[in-house]
Amino acid sequence: MRKAGRAAVVRWADKQKRVPKQLLSRLMEAALSMQVMLGGATLREDTAVPACARRILELIKARKDIEGKIAELLSGDASYLALITIPGVGIKTAMTFLLHVDIDAFPSADHVASYAGLAPRTHQSGTSIKGESAARIGNRALKNALFLSAFASLRSDPHARWYYDKKRAEGKTHNAALIALARKRMKIMYAIVRDQKPYQATA
Repeated sequence: MRKAGRAAVVRWADKQKRVPKQLLSRLMEAALSMQVMLGGATLREDTAVPACARRILELIKARKDIEGKIAELLSGDASYLALITIPGVGIKTAMTFLLHVDIDAFPSADHVASYAGLAPRTHQSGTSIKGESAARIGNRALKNALFLSAFASLRSDPHARWYYDKKRAEGKTHNAALIALARKRMKIMYAIVRDQKPYQATA
């Protein structure tokens, strides 16, 4: 944070749209003021925050190295190459989908939705339908990958953003709208792997 400077950190945080400015300001003040005084010397590099930062950078590099090796191994796989043409679908999402979903074992995308825990579950009392939500059961790894991919697609895919906004306008909560978007995108992924064709946006 010190190396980047306050202005750069604030710009980055604004783009993320996750950290309130007031909270960010307090966090920066606390982080930048952390220091240990020994014999009149300031040893910032030996405090907890820089140590954690170095470890985080090491983990990020390790993850990128692993993702690069996975991408290299999958570079000749037609299903993988087709999946990563979808906006918001990266190495991890494509790999997770192919690892957990055998197209031949699922007759339809709806079966995959049930398996992943993305199928809508109706809340009903007597004859009155209270609403719908995603099931709490299912393949957690697959569900999380599809959910995070749906969230990422809000910035990279205008069609995903339009569908999400539509669901929000219908009264769905943020998470419910994302689940609906994840289910829709999962159906696209299913069709792409089944037909071995790259993604094509539809109006």
